[in-house]
Amino acid sequence: QPQEISGFIVSPKEHMSRASEIANLVMTQPNLEEQWFKREKKTFLDSAAEREIKAAGLAWNLFREATLGEHPYKRFWSLQPIEGIESIELDEINDWHKRAFSSKALTITVAGNADIESINSSIDTVLTGMPDSQRKPMTEFEGAQISDQTILVHKPDVEKSVLLIVGRLPARTEELDVPVQLGVGVLGWGKQSRLFTAVRTDLRAAYGFGAGVWNMTREQRVLHLSGEVETGKAQDVLDKVRESYENFRTKGVSLIEFQVARKFYVQRVRDEIKEPSSVAYMMMDAKLTGFSDAYFPGLLGRIQSQNRADVNETIKSTFPEFDSMLKIIVTPDANAIEGACVITAIDQWTSCPR
Repeated sequence: QPQEISGFIVSPKEHMSRASEIANLVMTQPNLEEQWFKREKKTFLDSAAEREIKAAGLAWNLFREATLGEHPYKRFWSLQPIEGIESIELDEINDWHKRAFSSKALTITVAGNADIESINSSIDTVLTGMPDSQRKPMTEFEGAQISDQTILVHKPDVEKSVLLIVGRLPARTEELDVPVQLGVGVLGWGKQSRLFTAVRTDLRAAYGFGAGVWNMTREQRVLHLSGEVETGKAQDVLDKVRESYENFRTKGVSLIEFQVARKFYVQRVRDEIKEPSSVAYMMMDAKLTGFSDAYFPGLLGRIQSQNRADVNETIKSTFPEFDSMLKIIVTPDANAIEGACVITAIDQWTSCPR
């Protein structure tokens, strides 16, 4: 998330006081020394360099390049340009830290067995000495501007081909959240999902193929279908994914798929709420997303009462049509996909018809 920073204190209640003192020091007097900075900087540079040679990294970098224009979030997510990372100095990090945190720009959630007095005292301790400046307006972000293109990045040295297909989803709402989660689960989570079955089990063309949601911000998100596929079967995979996805989008999930997905979702939430840290995170997520205070306490009941008809209506009305999605293929075979716009470098994408 480029628009917020989150952190947690996880401590037995008898050590809350000391843990809060340490957290305060980290927040107000961090020991940002040179050796630490060099290690962190090297990690970023290594990651940025890897994205330029790995097929999956190239695919996602191209997605951001083709859909985000010159928005600063593009540089944040793609770690580009590398020269910009190389030029950062420790003094700039220290300056950023002084501006980044404020006792008036916080959302705090707490879960666990500590009493309210010790919790309030710990919060006061953490915030001691922190600036009290008002929250600054967030950078405006309209989301990814996606068009129906099929772009093939020809890279003879990559070992396998990667297929990435991306389309926009509407913003999260209390009404859509559970149906979308269930739908994406049936579509592309796990070995029993539609996409895994179509590409791995039926075509034997990949070790795995799946779907997910990228919450770019709390208002803007995308659905992505992706996987590493056998180069000689790339066209077959694209055709099969189109068929499987459109069948899913128009006809929805079966009764058995729905029951299994709902059961797993309920169990996952039950497992997560056993841990106070997970509870605090889920409360924070709901609050920052703009959900009501009743949303998280009622989440299990909301999932259990969900019906298949509503899930299928959500899939049909909110999941993007396949022909509206951006298709990116990074492959050693320039002829792997019929009719694709073939480029050899990411910055050539502007030559592709839109």
